[in-house]
Amino acid sequence: LKSARYAQLIHRVVHDVKATTMVELGTSLGITTAYLAASNKRGRILTFEGCPQTMNIAKRVNQTLRKSGVLSDNITYIVGNIDETLPKALQQIDRLDAVFFDANHTKKATLNYFYQCLPKISENAVFIFDDIHHSQQMEEAWEEIKNQEACRVAFDLYQLGIIYFSPKVQRGYYRYLFKN
Repeated sequence: LKSARYAQLIHRVVHDVKATTMVELGTSLGITTAYLAASNKRGRILTFEGCPQTMNIAKRVNQTLRKSGVLSDNITYIVGNIDETLPKALQQIDRLDAVFFDANHTKKATLNYFYQCLPKISENAVFIFDDIHHSQQMEEAWEEIKNQEACRVAFDLYQLGIIYFSPKVQRGYYRYLFKN
């Protein structure tokens, strides 16, 4: 569960790139899902969660938000092992505008998910990674990701890493201490 400040930042980043096709890896309680979904009510978000009980909580949270008018019905919930469900879902997607990586926080899994999503990026796509300094493995994954040729701009906010892919922006790496 992200703090309100980080969830709002994720919302703004995704809104600014006008994302219409979004993926969230790691639904948890569905709060960040709601922020992503609200960034473009005409967009579509696919959210992946391995635990069925946790996903049921997220669905209830988002159903309450839909009833209150905060969210539209633009969330698709995918339950199961992301190693199995993500490749199947990506076969049905033409392009990705935004991906929030907040699932298995290991180097192997993070890089696996990244490389599966990378061929689907749109010109203005943004990838957001949670917990990039959570462990040595996550720091190694972040180093490899930010140094990929396709990655034009990388922001290290300590808690989050943000990658922009637009060829129209000058290549750069920026590190900020973004306090809660």
